[in-house]
Amino acid sequence: MEKIKNQLNHLSHILEFIVAIIVLLSILVSIFHLYEPFMEFVMHGQEGEYFIEFLTSVFNVVIGIEFLRMLCTTDINTVLEVIIFVLARHLIIYELSALDSLLTVFGIVIIFLVKKYYNQKPDIES
Repeated sequence: MEKIKNQLNHLSHILEFIVAIIVLLSILVSIFHLYEPFMEFVMHGQEGEYFIEFLTSVFNVVIGIEFLRMLCTTDINTVLEVIIFVLARHLIIYELSALDSLLTVFGIVIIFLVKKYYNQKPDIES
């Protein structure tokens, strides 16, 4: 039974690596596709929707990069950073009600508090 668990654990690491490679390739393709929304923003700089479209594309790439980091490391900080970027994108890109914006900001603050608590080193008294 223990041998089967070890084999399944090894298989899960292999599958995770394959997914990480696919995500990396997707990120590289997405970076090249940033050119089009950037050029639309440059050509129509006065119109805000082109900037929002470009910013959405950039946030998607950044979230993809953070997700790749999360797949490659098993650190709670990386997971929390992905969540922070997703919430920040939600706050910046979408037109939210005041309550939605407030809840999103509270969510980000809570994540920062969790990160601070998690990263504190316990004081060991002699």
